[in-house]
Amino acid sequence: MNATGPRFRSARFLVLDPDDLLQSMLHAPLRAQGAARVTYAPDARAWLRAAASGEHDLLVADWDQPDLRGVEFVDRLRRVDALRDAALVLLADEVTPPMRALEELYDIGGFVQKPFTTQALLAALAAAWQRRQNPTEFALLLKRGWQLLEADAFDKALLVYNWLRQLDPASLAALYGAGEALTAQGQLADARAIFEEVVERSPLCAKAYGKLSDVARAQDDPEAVFRVLQRLVELTPNTPDTWVRLARQHFHAGEVTSAERAVQRALRLNPALWEATLVLTELLLAQDRLPEATELADAARRHHPGQTDLFNNLGIAFRKRGQLDQASRAYETALSIQPDNPVLLYNAAVVDFLLEADDQARARLARALTLRADFASARRLGALLASKPPLDRAARAALFA
Repeated sequence: MNATGPRFRSARFLVLDPDDLLQSMLHAPLRAQGAARVTYAPDARAWLRAAASGEHDLLVADWDQPDLRGVEFVDRLRRVDALRDAALVLLADEVTPPMRALEELYDIGGFVQKPFTTQALLAALAAAWQRRQNPTEFALLLKRGWQLLEADAFDKALLVYNWLRQLDPASLAALYGAGEALTAQGQLADARAIFEEVVERSPLCAKAYGKLSDVARAQDDPEAVFRVLQRLVELTPNTPDTWVRLARQHFHAGEVTSAERAVQRALRLNPALWEATLVLTELLLAQDRLPEATELADAARRHHPGQTDLFNNLGIAFRKRGQLDQASRAYETALSIQPDNPVLLYNAAVVDFLLEADDQARARLARALTLRADFASARRLGALLASKPPLDRAARAALFA
């Protein structure tokens, strides 16, 4: 189609344009060539918010942002469900081979190196739009593999990816997908080998480092986990999830101070991040800082009203320390959120048992067993409640010491 034809028919563009340069270059040509809408955003965060609406077909942005490195920027946007199918073109001062290796892994429509002419940028946008409008059979099979993974049809997904690897042994996307399927099937050694190959061939692929750390953790290889997470932190220093991963690993290794530093970094990046709040509460509990943990849990409840983990963990911590009234209050709070959670009902019944509130304990256990008939711990506690004569408080405490 010639340059004046409607090659962007009905396309909806979102352009990151902090200095209005792209608007002056692109607006008239895009509209003249059929674009339905062209929207401009002044910075990366505004652009990401607008992109997350899913109302745009072709995304244009700079690879390097002031607050987000290139791979971090791309990794973050491709995590958003609404952005999985949008065509993406990135502008960069220099396009390196490691960046090119990300094109298939993150479905990047292309890189345009600066400085560029209007014609060169339009050509790159047109090529990305055409690929999106008319995907190859290989691209359609890749998408089918992801659909099978999301449907938990892991064996079928693996068949698709292995077939694609035979068709194109150089395909990193097919290799990565096979690693996902193998991980889901518990074939950790094979999955690890695949993700190691991905990061060797594509050293900027943040999502592969994330998967590699998960596999190494499942294999109980903490040295490898730390090594991989350190690389991930280098690649995505402004992604709070990365710091939460690192905090959990430090915590599991007993390195409480390092874990707290990492989780505080995550919370500075995103104060509302639930996972970081949960890790911080666990750290406070591990240090017997119960008043601080309680205060944090109460504050978190206002922002995350559907969560019970914090209060369940608080209840366990208070119970182990013999502070039964505080434990009871923590469980009551958790049950006010999830009244039909059998584990919470059982934990609250344990505290009732220790406080000799037998009628309430029996009622909670009956409800827990109605919800989960095979709940062995609840049945054992019910048998203790039926003891004749009833156990005294000291005997009860000894059972749960």
